[in-house]
Amino acid sequence: MGTLVGHVAPGTGFLLVGLWHLYNHIRLFLLRPTAYVAPVWFPVRRARYLELALVIAGAVASILMELVVGPADHAGVEGQYHLLLQGVVAVTLAATVLGVAAPRSFAVSLVRSASLVLQGVWFLAMGVMLWTPALLPKGCFLSREDGHDVARCRADDGGDALARAKALVNLEFSWYLSGTVVLVVALYLRLCRLYPEEPRYMPLVRGDCRDDDDDGGGDGDDNDVEAGKGGAGHVLREPLEIARP
Repeated sequence: MGTLVGHVAPGTGFLLVGLWHLYNHIRLFLLRPTAYVAPVWFPVRRARYLELALVIAGAVASILMELVVGPADHAGVEGQYHLLLQGVVAVTLAATVLGVAAPRSFAVSLVRSASLVLQGVWFLAMGVMLWTPALLPKGCFLSREDGHDVARCRADDGGDALARAKALVNLEFSWYLSGTVVLVVALYLRLCRLYPEEPRYMPLVRGDCRDDDDDGGGDGDDNDVEAGKGGAGHVLREPLEIARP
């Protein structure tokens, strides 16, 4: 069972958190792709734990809604909405578990953030489409049962109304899934222009070899370059002498 507000409120929360994660993960990866590590959450100024509290509350509410309460009609149009929602939730949970094992994987973080966005959008669509009489598929209506409005479809037409309604739900889900993919790609391309990769500097170092001058000039230069690549050696402390014309 559910209501319009009961789906729109958590859907808005999931959508905002998903967009926030999507933006920050892409920005963090673009700035330092080789040193990328996914953080647990992205703190907000003046409300450091706000996002973490929203994620925990939203996850608990979503699990309770899908596993404990569930739809009023599992075989009806509402059940089809929840069946697709459970698939999105499963992807989010799988990506979260993989993120613990592979915190440096940008692909895992991207999929998790995108699934949160899709989860929020689908919650919103479910609330609006199921509890707005004018938007119900042809042959379906709202029935008042146990103090709640439940979407039902006519049964005197051989199940054609229910089959048509489920087909429309599947088609609607494919639209939102495609829209989410387009949004992720567009946001990534936009942020590529705003956040170019930070330049990396190689320190000027000297290797540990002390007899470079005695052994030959060419080997000393090679050792300095190799020491600079490996990060071993000593920083040059002598001032550079510049020849004057």
